Parts: sequence; structure tokens; C-alpha cells
Amino acid sequence: MNRPTKLLPIDELFLFLTYLATGCRQRELCHKFNIHRATVSRILVSWSNFLYTLLGSVSIWMAPDRVRANCPTDFSGPYKNTQVILDCTEMRCQTPSSLLPQSEVFSAYKSHCTFKVLIGMSPHGALTFVSALFEGSISDKDIFRHSGISSLLTPEMDVMVDKGFLIDELVPGKVHRPAFLSKQAQMSEVDVLRTQSIPRGAAHQEG
Repeated sequence: MNRPTKLLPIDELFLFLTYLATGCRQRELCHKFNIHRATVSRILVSWSNFLYTLLGSVSIWMAPDRVRANCPTDFSGPYKNTQVILDCTEMRCQTPSSLLPQSEVFSAYKSHCTFKVLIGMSPHGALTFVSALFEGSISDKDIFRHSGISSLLTPEMDVMVDKGFLIDELVPGKVHRPAFLSKQAQMSEVDVLRTQSIPRGAAHQEG
């Protein structure tokens, strides 16, 4: 049976979104949509490039006054100027056959080859920053340095990060983070109280 070599644009978009949502293989998509596997591959590449160009040009960074206007009550007192909550996430990728690229994308944290991205959220949960993809071996500090987010920050904008995200000298404003033990056997009373005061909303990004 001859299979069609093209779909309507709306069906191509649905195929692309199905691929993203389910992660199914291309051969499964060619059976579900009754098209050639080469057509599936072309559709995925075309829509990836199109949406990257279209959505990548849209600025999602929020002005400080808009962030504060929507700031939850948890972010009060010393955290009222929090502009963005930052964290990195990693996505697994195929293991390169060459040793050099393999060492670059290998993540010691995930024990697998990954790509790493820096994500920023406002205190009320809006996505406000997404960096480009970096190799999995890059440190949180280096991905912050190369992501371009530092050019968006001013001294009036505080940043909240996870423990171990050591970017204090790269940020013009304050950095809020839970205290962590380092070489100490036990947290001090001050560090315990400071960690407990970190707004619960900051945990939303971890989820």
C-alpha cells in the first residue's frame, strides 16, 4: 500500500506534539499517521527548526515591577526583591561514539550522557528564562556565566538558587540559598533558621 508523503500542516503539528509528549519512536509515528518514515523525520526536523526560530525570538523575561506585583506572600521580608529562581535540569541524550564528545556530554550527577539547561522562574511560578543547551559536564557556575542571564540582572534584582549553586560573584544583586554543611559537621542555629525561612514557593521549581 502506498503511503502519502505529506500531511496537512495541522496534522504535522499534531504529529510533532505527539512525539514530544510520548517520546515514541519514528517508526511508530509512521504507522500511526500512515506516512513514510522519511516523511516523519522531515516533519520533526522542520517543526523543531520552525518553533525554535518562532518561540526563541519571544522574550519571556519579566520586568521587576510585574514580578513584584504577582509575588506570593511567602516572598516577603528579605525575599521581596527576588526576581528569579534558578536551577539546572538535564536531559538524557545518545552516547556519542567518539570518546571526546562522550566525555563532554557525560554527566557525573546523572551517570549518563546529557544536555544541560538553565531554567529561571519568577516567584509566582512563571517561566522567565531558558538558556541554550550545554554539554552535561558543564558546572552550574559555568552554565550561568555563559547563559546570558547575567546581562538581564541589576543590583535591585535578587536571585534564589539551590545549595551548591555558587554564583555570588557573578550576580550584581543578592543571592538567596539554603545553607549547606560544606566542611561543617552540623549547621549552625543561624543557618537552620535561614534555611527554614526560604519561601516554600522556591520548591515549586524543584518539582
